[in-house]
Amino acid sequence: MIIHNRDRYVFVAVPKTATTTIHNYFRQSIVVNDRDEWLQKKYHYPLSSILKENKYASKFFKFGFSRNPWDRMVSSWIDFSTSEGHLKVWSQDLPKDFSSFEDFILNFPNTHWSEELHFLPSYAYLEGADFVGKYENLNEDFKEVLSNINHAEIDILNLPKERKTDRKGYRSYYTNQKMIDAVADFFHDDIEQYGYEF
Repeated sequence: MIIHNRDRYVFVAVPKTATTTIHNYFRQSIVVNDRDEWLQKKYHYPLSSILKENKYASKFFKFGFSRNPWDRMVSSWIDFSTSEGHLKVWSQDLPKDFSSFEDFILNFPNTHWSEELHFLPSYAYLEGADFVGKYENLNEDFKEVLSNINHAEIDILNLPKERKTDRKGYRSYYTNQKMIDAVADFFHDDIEQYGYEF
């Protein structure tokens, strides 16, 4: 999350929705004088919690990004079950608890993993946001964000997707209807609010 007091915006960092890319853009494009504006200890933090803890945030432009939940879960599984950085810090038991991606998708809703912040639906983070962009339309939607916070680089913007996993298209990972339905059930708010389809 970023709360920027001078430019009056709040960036809500939903996991696996280009948050590293967006954070890096802001780090490189603005001068931050007040370290309190960058709350790295609460990197992934729902807007509802931000608003409870920061009395000024409700008056700022609040934005974040959503992602097709079927795609997000493939990216999450690959990243969080193989990345050394995540495995050292919080996800070391993920590949032990699930034998495969199918096992993960079908069974994680009934485990403690369903409450882990990295797997919460986008809507749980973004309810009440002024603007919700889509990962699938990152550059165009981020231009809309920059327009709202009066940043000047809109015409030349071309954000690279950083920490992108090397993999096939997400649909190929879903080998049966039960898997598709399990994601649809868990992420029903994202699908309804942001218009996603498998």
